[in-house]
Amino acid sequence: MDAQTPVGEGTNAAKQWSRVQERLKKDLGEDAFSAFFRRMELEGITQATVSVSVPVAGLRRQILDIYRARLLAAWQAERNGVTEVLVAVRSIATQKGRIYQAATAAQEAAKKAAATKNPKTEAKAKPPPREDTPEDASSEKPAAQPLSAAPVVLESFDGIEAVLESQKNTEDEEDLITLIKETVALHYDVTVSDLESDIKVGRYRLARHVAIFLVRSMTGMIYAKMSSYFGDRDSKTILHSVNVVKLRRSNDPAFDAEIANMEANIRQKRAVVR
Repeated sequence: MDAQTPVGEGTNAAKQWSRVQERLKKDLGEDAFSAFFRRMELEGITQATVSVSVPVAGLRRQILDIYRARLLAAWQAERNGVTEVLVAVRSIATQKGRIYQAATAAQEAAKKAAATKNPKTEAKAKPPPREDTPEDASSEKPAAQPLSAAPVVLESFDGIEAVLESQKNTEDEEDLITLIKETVALHYDVTVSDLESDIKVGRYRLARHVAIFLVRSMTGMIYAKMSSYFGDRDSKTILHSVNVVKLRRSNDPAFDAEIANMEANIRQKRAVVR
């Protein structure tokens, strides 16, 4: 098996990925690049294979159907020997895990800096000099400088979701949610107001479930925040709708294709608008 090249920030692989993104942007145009490749991340590189990931399955299908050849060509222009680009779906848990790891590292660094700066901690850590051995002042190490910016403190799982939310473009998010609700309402022959209402029969309930699912899968928005877009329903109700659609997609191929096509339609509309 070929050894995998490190892909962290500042590595050669990361720089190559940046150049590949520029090629795609130049080839496809800013709008198409933003719609299909802005949220793609580099996961790994071997001699002949590049692995990337996207946040949702619908986006993966669209990229493989429409842009597979162009994505491969962009990588082949950057690295000799690349024969395949693998596109995977990364889970919400993976995204949260990466943010959590970064935040934990920042917290540890902050604790060390605070301990170094605190005189009581410093006195406790350093034993007093012996009377027969004069202390050499030149042997003291300078105190570490405090971090220039306060670290992100995560107290709970909700804290991680809050960090994810803070990274989003609110205006862009609002436009996407509006587009999702309008598309779903048109598909099921209901109104956007119906999606926010208390009607619980037939296509009205299904349309609401689908709209909630698509908002969650396409934005990653936390359940508490999503409630304000759907008649202030509580988080448990929002979660229930997401799971209803997930379960039906897993058991009903036709419904799964229907949702995938709807998501693709939303992405295409969004690319045109942007």
